[in-house]
Amino acid sequence: MVKGKKVVYKNFDENVEAFKNFCNKKLSRSEKQINFLVELYKKKYEKYGCSLLDWNIIVDLMDDKMFIKKFGTKWYAFVGDGGTGKTTIAKNFFHFLDEDFTLDDLQLDTPSFIKRLADFEKDNSDKVLGKAIFMDEPDDSIHPQTATGRIFRKVLGKARQGHYALGICATDLNDIPTYIWRKIQVIVFTPYLGYAMVFKNRASKEQYPITEIRRKYAKEGYKIFFSLKKEGMALGFKTFGLQPFTASEERSYIGFKRKDFDDDLKELVKLLEDPVNKKAGLLDAKRKVRFEGYVKHKISRKKIVELEGLSEGAVSKLMLKYGLRDISPNHL
Repeated sequence: MVKGKKVVYKNFDENVEAFKNFCNKKLSRSEKQINFLVELYKKKYEKYGCSLLDWNIIVDLMDDKMFIKKFGTKWYAFVGDGGTGKTTIAKNFFHFLDEDFTLDDLQLDTPSFIKRLADFEKDNSDKVLGKAIFMDEPDDSIHPQTATGRIFRKVLGKARQGHYALGICATDLNDIPTYIWRKIQVIVFTPYLGYAMVFKNRASKEQYPITEIRRKYAKEGYKIFFSLKKEGMALGFKTFGLQPFTASEERSYIGFKRKDFDDDLKELVKLLEDPVNKKAGLLDAKRKVRFEGYVKHKISRKKIVELEGLSEGAVSKLMLKYGLRDISPNHL
């Protein structure tokens, strides 16, 4: 398969030969480097009888694989609406980067991610480099300002020394915890099923799309990806919808995700039915009515602070929460 177009070969050997010709034409590499890439390709995909990824992406991932082993950890973010294939692409990326990658390396929350990282380090007596671990739409259950959160940030900072391929999948980049978002080096955007774009800073070409996305995403959302593609800063490719895991393994993983969702749903219902939380919700509703009255009668923020027993910052946050115009300190 070349550039996302389906090409039928008589056998896998012919497929490998075509890939080798592709590499010789596209890459300015030594014969030794080309042969190494071809052998890796053959090892990865022989049992499938075809490539699971576009050849352009395989070549790009080979550079990432070398970076991880030589320099340190690389962070990936996969973003796009549900049903656009971002998780399937993530599986294929990490399957290529880590020959031992399994669905056990896909985690659904930060505590499980930490445990998987710790378990690998504990068992990694051979000091294997390039382990891939991925978070699929995780919840942000660890607040960064807690003692646990501060240690977690410290661990993630030092994870660079572990030479990992680490990733996170999200519908919106804003859903990615800040302490992870700042570390992202590669962004894969899936605008629709069957197509994706890869963004990474490429100093040799003086292209820094990750920097641009950090600056503009909050305001522009998905539009920034299309703008950068028009500027030639994206590697676009068609996706095949193929993946390295069996149907049985996939069913097991989907069942695991469903159970995780059901557990969270039960926990939420339990919290909502808790008498203490019900009372808190009622008190918040009454407070909103009071705040609407403050705005209507132009009560000063200083007076609200006094009446509610809150700080000015807390009053401002509640104004935003209730969708009310903030009151300046000078209002009488």
